[in-house]
Amino acid sequence: MDIVELQSSEEINEKHLLKFVIINLKNQNIFLNKNNKLYISYIQELNLYKVFILEGEEISDIFFYKPKYSEEILLSENFFVFYKDYKVYYYQKLSNINIEDIKTYMKKNFNIDDVRFSYIKDVSINKNKSSYHFHRPYKSKLFKIFIVYLLFLFSFFYFYESKGENEDFNSFTKDLELNKKNIEYKYVTKDIVKIFNKAKQNGVEILNLEYKSSHFFAVFTLKNRKTLDNFFKGFSFYKIERIEQNKNLEMLVANVYFKFD
Repeated sequence: MDIVELQSSEEINEKHLLKFVIINLKNQNIFLNKNNKLYISYIQELNLYKVFILEGEEISDIFFYKPKYSEEILLSENFFVFYKDYKVYYYQKLSNINIEDIKTYMKKNFNIDDVRFSYIKDVSINKNKSSYHFHRPYKSKLFKIFIVYLLFLFSFFYFYESKGENEDFNSFTKDLELNKKNIEYKYVTKDIVKIFNKAKQNGVEILNLEYKSSHFFAVFTLKNRKTLDNFFKGFSFYKIERIEQNKNLEMLVANVYFKFD
């Protein structure tokens, strides 16, 4: 398990949190893979995030331990964990164990005069179930939709090539055993690919993308308003619900409804 600190003057909205973490990890040359999962804790007193990066099915004992008190420290030989509201809140490595130094540290940084201590070697830890929520950067719904679309394209070109180049696409789709819902889903994923291509061309990053009642709703990050206007050239309709400057992302964040011709 690796633990990284990210400075932030304020707590990031949950919708943008994962994007904020990934961007800042990349800035530190830390690149996640498909097996990673993250536990993210914002330490308000220190204006920073602690990002716990776990690999595969690995879960540290600190996420299985159930503290008895709302504010408690779990002490090991080379680290301590501060639990707040019964959850992992802060993690600190130690070069040596000195209870008085830890108490001084907690008073200085968290304004806590008295905190309960437990020693990891003395507590019982049930590893059957962890109640923590872990972020999986490469397990998003949109990513799965995109993979489904790629599989559809592969299937189409394979069968289209085998049936001959002169066969009409419409007759080909009639041969596919797709119900009405799947046909609609296929159409939407085609537009999703168009959106991602347009975003790449215009330097726009997509934080969230939804499709509802023939309209798309998206959250974008971009450098300036002109970039957004360029992105939407050729669209039949778009409405900016909100656009604001995000100091931590150092970009504009825009919420937009839009549709194709």
